[in-house]
Amino acid sequence: MSQQGSHWPLTLTVLSALVVLGSVGPWASVLFVTVNGTEGDGAFTAVFGGVGILLAALSFKNQSRLKYGAIAGLGGISAVIGVIDWADIASEPEGELGIGVQVEWGLVLMTLAAMAKTVAGGAAFWGLQRSAAAAAPGLAGGLDRTAGFSAVIGGGSAGEPAAERSTLQSGEHGADDRWEPETLPAPEAPVAKPERRDPFRRA
Repeated sequence: MSQQGSHWPLTLTVLSALVVLGSVGPWASVLFVTVNGTEGDGAFTAVFGGVGILLAALSFKNQSRLKYGAIAGLGGISAVIGVIDWADIASEPEGELGIGVQVEWGLVLMTLAAMAKTVAGGAAFWGLQRSAAAAAPGLAGGLDRTAGFSAVIGGGSAGEPAAERSTLQSGEHGADDRWEPETLPAPEAPVAKPERRDPFRRA
């Protein structure tokens, strides 16, 4: 796992665990009567939090945008459930004695942890996407350089079409464009000059 973004698996594991803890905790109370989250929608958010813990734990070994996107999505669903239930409980009318339904810490913890998990999962997702986009130009540049080195070794240029280089290297030309090596004329042999005879020299 790369050092960049290595804190996301731990952060998402903790936030998912808080979602589960808030889901099983009390969500509402009236006097001495308490209603836990698992007696209602908390059962769903607890399952979503458990899946988030599993995906975050797998991210310790191999981070991926798919895992982080799923964690953010599950966190968003849990947050929506928490906000709706919170609003419903808060809107309950008070009884004759002025006693109404109170929102308990379990619902508050679950809702806030789910919101934070949604934001953290989205940040981790976009962080991996930016890293992949930044690595793409470097990979393309490396391929271009490799192609250039191969062309130089093969006797061609990087911009020369592969088919043309293959034709030139293999010597396959058309009948009218047959290439022949230039033949240099042979050097002329020196001509022996006739020996000039001195008339005053005795034979």
